[in-house]
Amino acid sequence: MDKKYIKNVLIYILSGVLSILGIGYIAYHLSGGSVVELPTEIMMETEMEHSVTADGLLVRSELPISGGGSDVCGMLSDGENAGVGQQVMWVFSGAGGIGDKIRSIEFQIRVLQDSLVQSNMPTALDKNAKDLKQSYERLLSTLGAGSLEGLDKVTTTLQTCINKNKNSQKTRQAIEQAIVELENERKALLEANKAGVTTLTAPEAGLFYGSVDGFESLLSGEAATKMTYADYLSYCERVKNGEKANDGVCKVVTDAYWYVCLALDNTVARELMEGQIYSLTFPENDNQKIEMTLHRMESAYGEKQSLLVFGTRSVPAEFDFSRIQKVSLVTKTYTGFRVPAQAVRYVDGKVGVYITDGNKVRFRRIEVLMVGDGNCIVAQHDTTKEGYTDMLRLYDKVILSGKELYDGKYLD
Repeated sequence: MDKKYIKNVLIYILSGVLSILGIGYIAYHLSGGSVVELPTEIMMETEMEHSVTADGLLVRSELPISGGGSDVCGMLSDGENAGVGQQVMWVFSGAGGIGDKIRSIEFQIRVLQDSLVQSNMPTALDKNAKDLKQSYERLLSTLGAGSLEGLDKVTTTLQTCINKNKNSQKTRQAIEQAIVELENERKALLEANKAGVTTLTAPEAGLFYGSVDGFESLLSGEAATKMTYADYLSYCERVKNGEKANDGVCKVVTDAYWYVCLALDNTVARELMEGQIYSLTFPENDNQKIEMTLHRMESAYGEKQSLLVFGTRSVPAEFDFSRIQKVSLVTKTYTGFRVPAQAVRYVDGKVGVYITDGNKVRFRRIEVLMVGDGNCIVAQHDTTKEGYTDMLRLYDKVILSGKELYDGKYLD
């Protein structure tokens, strides 16, 4: 057979195949069947909290301690335990700047004491002592086995632990010695100026605090259990106006149990139950969240708000107990799927979202439980039950945005 003829036949067949493929390619794109890249988000179970914010009135059982002046220096840190009759504060009188000197020494002592605690030095020493013992035992084991393999590494680790132990001991001893020297300096100053120094003691055992706001004798734990909505409004106004119901330079908190009083809309209050535990967040305390029990609710006739009194025995470290501060109360926690609000569609009177199901677009109905921060929390239903088969499901890929979408549309 002629080679030229065979070549022409092959070229003819190849051209036909390419033409068919080209026509198919064009038809494919004209039909809208090209691959469509759509942004999606996989549905996972999550939680979202609904909260309200109000002015919280903080109430504790506090006993103010009066002194003969305003130039004072606490002998204890805020929140530290004080026993009955224990010395808790110095009150200075006269010239010479003795108060400033004592406060400066106290500040230096506390900084040094904090450095021992914050660096976790005792724990670090204990760990290093264990490492030192283990390294020594590994060295003996290596030598006992009659092998020198890895000996350099073992001896290096052992020497490092020895050096750490020496340096850590020196650092701790130096800090402790500095504290002793400052305490001796403070003692000598107080002795030399004892005629101008008055020492205050704790009349009852409790937690010491070196400042007062003038409402300690009025706003007690008992007052919180009997407070009315009108009382709450009156106390808040008096505190904000700077009024004072008692004198004092420091105080002891005689009961660790404390209260937060809030005024909330009646519609919110009706959703809560006495005796239940709720989460309260304190923005002015680095957003610390504390679990508190709702002790009582009281509504006043004709008022749109109710008084709610929460209590707890939890006392976080370094918590600021300012009398009035913003408090955020979590009223309800919703569990379901988090759906970006931009993905929600309304189709034929139904609320839902589009998802990708393989290479198809599907419409899934949703039940919105909560909306906030640009997202929705939607209920998770058992889609095997009648009436719920078209609801959004776990792991569905929700389409976040896209045009000309409809149920059943092919994506490729």
